[in-house]
Amino acid sequence: MRVKRRLPPSPGRFVGFTVWGFILAVLLVCTYLSAHIPLFGKNANDEFAYLYFARNLTHGTYAVASNQTDYHYLWHGPGLPLLLAPFTALHLPVSALRLVGPLSLLGAGVLFTRVLSRFVSSWAALLGGVVLSVYPPLLEELPRIAAEPFALMLLIGALLALVKSQETGAMRWAILAGLLGGWMVLARSEEGWLLLVGLVVSTLLLSRRRDRRDLLTVMSIAVATLVCVPWLVYTASLAHKVPYWDSAGGASLYWMAVPAGVGSYMNTHQALTLPQLRSERPFIASIQGLPQVERDSRMQTAAIKAIENHPANFASHVLDNISRLLLNRPYSFAGSPGRTSLVYYALPNIILGFALLIALVRLLRRRPAIPYIAWFVIIFGALNFVLHVPVAGYPRMMALTIPAVVLLIALGWSGPLPEPNRELAGQNIGLRPYM
Repeated sequence: MRVKRRLPPSPGRFVGFTVWGFILAVLLVCTYLSAHIPLFGKNANDEFAYLYFARNLTHGTYAVASNQTDYHYLWHGPGLPLLLAPFTALHLPVSALRLVGPLSLLGAGVLFTRVLSRFVSSWAALLGGVVLSVYPPLLEELPRIAAEPFALMLLIGALLALVKSQETGAMRWAILAGLLGGWMVLARSEEGWLLLVGLVVSTLLLSRRRDRRDLLTVMSIAVATLVCVPWLVYTASLAHKVPYWDSAGGASLYWMAVPAGVGSYMNTHQALTLPQLRSERPFIASIQGLPQVERDSRMQTAAIKAIENHPANFASHVLDNISRLLLNRPYSFAGSPGRTSLVYYALPNIILGFALLIALVRLLRRRPAIPYIAWFVIIFGALNFVLHVPVAGYPRMMALTIPAVVLLIALGWSGPLPEPNRELAGQNIGLRPYM
């Protein structure tokens, strides 16, 4: 006879408020200390760019043709500037705008706890949410204004709305998931490629299975795509390419492809001044004065040619990039992160890596039924990692992969609960009202 699994008692509301109050305090303290004790030599280029774009939005524009240097024009998507623009219009100080980071990490943790509670015990869900909120490589981004914490909160919000749509069958939750997911893509525009692939694949699955869960997923992805259409129309009017998500991809691929350095991203000033990059100076100097979109195109073309001519070099840089994403090293420029930073990144990722390995072994032994939405999170996290491996990256770009890692660890160590939306599985999309 099969014994029904007994779950530990859930943490009460007081425990929840206490835990998240403490996490908020930790995040605010980290933000304050990071602003006054710059241990890791933070690069503020992105922060300046986001503030620049936010100010542009308050004046009714975004990309300015007279400023097409690195980090400007179409370098970043408008997701974070759209959030900052109203506060910029109110002339709030930068110190106030920098609260977006810690508040986003807090929001992501709280929402992720709600998501995990559908799949694992309440205590495991709470622990998973806390881990997501205080993941050290994301804490290191504080106090800078960065897109990753905000994009992470939007992603988790979209997942929670999608879970609710699967539980209730209501299309309004799927639409909300799409709105939040689309905003997330605008904040991290390279995710747009995953969005388009997801739209095609999910539509094909719907045409074959006609499962209502697939319908809700397709609706969410379709709404997310519609949210991005104005941005794609805008970039098409300037770049004359469709789809054109941003103009940063060419440079990121170029420095992975050429033999100079170790595959880390170099801006124009670094490329023209660092002695170890002297072999690339003629090419960089020849495109320096071109419009940003054309520079991006030239660098992509040169990168593809370099990969064809030096595939072993590119493979070596891919390994360097994986190390950079997980350990924050190596970099081509002087003043690369030292031992303190190595431990800061290596220790949490090694712990997560071992926990993930054990969780996978436990899951393979038990072979439990993985919930529908859990598969969605896992696949997205894996694809996000694959997306960033061939182009020059930083540890913060793993922000959208960490939820999948924590979810797998939670499923492996705590064990999945019965799927909450099982009544929708296999349900024909014509048997239930859409709203």
